[in-house]
Amino acid sequence: MKINVGSKNPVKIEAVREAFNLFSDFFGNVEVEGFEVSSGVDNQPKSLDEIIKGAKNRAVNCFNNCSYGVGLEAGIFPVSNSLTGFMDVCVCVIYDGKKVVGIGSSPGFEYPRIITNRIVQYGKEVGEIFDELVGQKKIKQKQGAVGVLAHNKYTRKDFIREGIIMALFPILNKELYSGE
Repeated sequence: MKINVGSKNPVKIEAVREAFNLFSDFFGNVEVEGFEVSSGVDNQPKSLDEIIKGAKNRAVNCFNNCSYGVGLEAGIFPVSNSLTGFMDVCVCVIYDGKKVVGIGSSPGFEYPRIITNRIVQYGKEVGEIFDELVGQKKIKQKQGAVGVLAHNKYTRKDFIREGIIMALFPILNKELYSGE
C-alpha cells in the first residue's frame, strides 16, 4: 500500500510510517513517501479551522498514485480558561482520492507565555523560535519543540503519530463510521 505525505519533513514521514505499521494486520506493508506541497495556510496557523484546512490541503495536494494522502498541520488555537489563551495541536487528515476519510489530532498543550507571545505578536513560527532558544537548527525536523519541553522523553514524532492514529479510526472501523 502506498501512502503519500504532504511534507518532506522526515519526522512527519516516519510518524506516518509508524502509525500505519502499528496496524500492519489491517494495512499490510506500507510504502510511505513525502512530497513538498502547499498547505494554503499561514506558516504558523493560529486557529483550529486554519490548522484543519492546512492538513486537508496537504492531504489532497499530495494525493497522486497512492491509496491515501496524509496531511499534517500543527498550530495554535484560542482556548478560553487556558494559561496563555492558546494551545498547540497537530491535526492529521487522510484523503482517499475522493473524500476525506479520517481526521484526528494529537494531544493539545500550551507553550510558555514567551513563546505564545512571539507567535501571536510577531508571527514567528514555533520551530524558528525554538531554534533560537536552544541554539539548534531545524529543531522541527528533530525532536521538535515538544521534545525540548518534554526533556526528550516524548518527541515531535510521538506527538504527531498520536494524531495519525486517531485519524485512522474511521478507516479501521468503516462499519461503525458508515452508519447513523
